[in-house]
Amino acid sequence: VSKRALIAFLQQAQPAVEEMPDQQLFNEAPEAYGYEFQSGGVVDMLQKLKDEFAEKKYELDKEELQAQHAFENIAQQLTDNIENAKH
Repeated sequence: VSKRALIAFLQQAQPAVEEMPDQQLFNEAPEAYGYEFQSGGVVDMLQKLKDEFAEKKYELDKEELQAQHAFENIAQQLTDNIENAKH
């Protein structure tokens, strides 16, 4: 009895050819556009700022080294003057 019930159920579950979905439903959707990078202006601005900061840092480092060198020269001259004054 259960075998016949199972066969009857399976036959019921199979759709008729007329009930099958339209073939157009199986067509693939057109491919969507990928993400377009839209932050080019921001990236360019940041790159420009980075370049400006690097240039400014170079200038400040150069000034600092010159000031340090000048200080060391003055300190050496004063030390020499003190030593010469003692003799």
